[in-house]
Amino acid sequence: MILYHPSMQHNSGISRTTVLALAAILNSTAVSQTKTESSSEQQSDRREALILGSLIGDAAGGPVEFVSHPDIAERGQPFRVWNPGERLEPADLDKYGEELALLPYTIFRPAPEPYAHWSADAPAGTLTDDTRQKAITIDLFADAINADRTPESLGEIDFARAYVRFMNATVGTPTEHLARKGLGEYEFAAQWVLGERDESRALPPSRLWGGLGTCAGQMALPPVAAVFPGEPDRAYRLAYDIAFIDNARARDTNAALVAGLAVALTTDPDDPDAWDTIKAAMRTTDPYRYADVPWVHRGINTWLDEAEQLASDADREPAALIAAIDERFAAGPWWDDRTIVVMTFAAIELASHHPLASIRLAIELGHDTDSTAQLAGAFMGALHGLDIFPPGLADPVHAALKSEHNATVEAWARITAALGKASEPNR
Repeated sequence: MILYHPSMQHNSGISRTTVLALAAILNSTAVSQTKTESSSEQQSDRREALILGSLIGDAAGGPVEFVSHPDIAERGQPFRVWNPGERLEPADLDKYGEELALLPYTIFRPAPEPYAHWSADAPAGTLTDDTRQKAITIDLFADAINADRTPESLGEIDFARAYVRFMNATVGTPTEHLARKGLGEYEFAAQWVLGERDESRALPPSRLWGGLGTCAGQMALPPVAAVFPGEPDRAYRLAYDIAFIDNARARDTNAALVAGLAVALTTDPDDPDAWDTIKAAMRTTDPYRYADVPWVHRGINTWLDEAEQLASDADREPAALIAAIDERFAAGPWWDDRTIVVMTFAAIELASHHPLASIRLAIELGHDTDSTAQLAGAFMGALHGLDIFPPGLADPVHAALKSEHNATVEAWARITAALGKASEPNR
């Protein structure tokens, strides 16, 4: 059952898996209105906003991913290149955030790329591998609903099957070669999880990216939080238990981020301690006791501390933050779990947690811009809801999701909600 197939581009319908899953949702007593309508609507809004925010960050950061600051300064407005001494003051945040815009790929990256856009001269709003990974996660969830399974029953094997289904769907299509280059490493690992031992087709997951802990789970797993709003422990466990794509410390780091997103979904955005609450959830949700391991520090705590310190030292000067990050992480790669977390939360801190300003600054810090911006967008959407995203950002992304993945944000959010309901008693 495939949620996405490259041949579905420009198809106005929705896929069979989504149809089946949504039919189950609509017909199930598990999703009857057991809460007040206003509470239910608010939670639906937050789920959709988590997903939409991550997609907007992906689409906004994609066209300038790994583009140098001088090149952006020359040709890439509306993104700003900060000079030493320039400050991002609280009074400037609204205007700065409102100027966040989506660029077409024609400016810097007209040709398709395996880890980015899969079409030539891609328009503004086009999505990248950060969203493709989420499409695979949603496919896993839809398949579970159709099989009447609970989220607690899902594991690595189920996620691996979803990756293999995705890759099989690209065979014989114009994007097959891009899929092989962009997702081939995950397919090797998935086949191994599924029991294949022909080393031309399967390799151990511990080999992924040379054993480096990466941002793979940060791309794929944010929708897990929408399965368990306000339940960080359950969200962490599901993210951790399915994540054959994450190595080493990243398995804990990326599951902890999902725990934070789960709390963001039910936190009052007007609470002055909202971000302390969200970060506390990431720090303290630790069911497998990583913090108790002798002689090592738990990664998520170290990375959040580092982000806060870098933002504080920069003293509202983005150029100072950029210079410090470039020096700190010069050895690369820019897409490991540590670097993305530090850059994302340093941007959020320096931008005083302003929703759109944080996303824009995450992009202007440079490097793996779609991954930092999609993570910032997920947190901002989860906390603040759909109203923070103006039509100029939302509409092109909605169109791209329909065109590229034959899906809608609302459908994806409904699938996460239904999977969460499947674990409730007397469903």
